[in-house]
Amino acid sequence: MGDDSSTTDPDGPRLVTTQTTSDLAQTTTNLAQNTRTVAQQLALEAESIAAVATSIGHTMTRAAEMYRSLSSACADPARAAHYRQRAAATDAVARHEFADAEWFVALGRAFQASAEGVAIEEAFPTPPRAPGS
Repeated sequence: MGDDSSTTDPDGPRLVTTQTTSDLAQTTTNLAQNTRTVAQQLALEAESIAAVATSIGHTMTRAAEMYRSLSSACADPARAAHYRQRAAATDAVARHEFADAEWFVALGRAFQASAEGVAIEEAFPTPPRAPGS
């Protein structure tokens, strides 16, 4: 006949198979829910990191403005050149922080998309390049 009817206890194997399938389905459902929860938490963390990077970028922008002001106000040409150099370096750091912030926003969106069922490989952004690379 069929797969389970050839045994001496036809309900035994079928019951075990049904229970195993049910357990596997429940485990899969739990894993999917846990994966969505973790992805949502990672999305929130990425947004938090983006906010910090943005804050650092704004702070560094203000610092660069301060160096430019010092350079303009400085009578000593060597010291003025030093402040201009510091302003340029600080601007580079600010730009890098803003780029990181954008990437973390995109990363957060990727994790959120993953939580909603999009394959993470499809949603994941390309990481930013390091300054000077």
